[in-house]
Amino acid sequence: MLLKLCDFLGIAYLPVDERESLERKFTFPQRLVDKIPIWDILGEYDAINKKVSIYGNAIESFTEALYQQKVLDDIFQKYSKDFVTLIIHELVRLHEHAHALAHCGKLVFGGAENCEEWKEFLNAPKELKEPIAEFIVYAAIKENKFEDMEKIFLEADKFTPAFYQRWKELEKKIAEKWIEIGKRHIAPILGVIRGEKIDSFDKLLSEVTYDKLQPMLVESILYQFAEKRPPSSFFQI
Repeated sequence: MLLKLCDFLGIAYLPVDERESLERKFTFPQRLVDKIPIWDILGEYDAINKKVSIYGNAIESFTEALYQQKVLDDIFQKYSKDFVTLIIHELVRLHEHAHALAHCGKLVFGGAENCEEWKEFLNAPKELKEPIAEFIVYAAIKENKFEDMEKIFLEADKFTPAFYQRWKELEKKIAEKWIEIGKRHIAPILGVIRGEKIDSFDKLLSEVTYDKLQPMLVESILYQFAEKRPPSSFFQI
């Protein structure tokens, strides 16, 4: 399945270069366990060259491991193994493009200093970057309303280190103030990260408040309907 990663309100993102690669092979353990950075084994975002790599052999191996260990058994009964592989392939693409979006997506607010890209991305800790990418992936899945893809994402995500899964804390905090989690919250969150020079996920959580996000959310929505809106960023990934 091809998902639209973008057209986030208030973000203009042109997809970075992407390549399929058979270079990386990964042998998964006989028993899948926690603390495997699965998304960044199956794919990679090169922030220096702004390029996404997707590792097809590793994706096939991971799907086979899920199948053999009867993880997502109901999904494998519903879909062929090849189709599940395709869904996981698209989840990996979403994850890596989410990194690129967080890095170089252009905001329409926050001043010229912060609108072009997240300047501290290269030096930001993975404990901050990974849950942000996961949150973007989750928002994109919810926007497309593909329940089985969401189920596969949530199940595969259980094998990641705990800090990857902290996106759920961000989801919970936003849900306390807004009715639903959607793509339009991504731009204000990136605005907070860039404007406040966030260097940890705990600091991000403390800065994500209604008072800070709401003005940016309103501004991005208004800009969406202005005459000088950015070119449509609809594209298939």
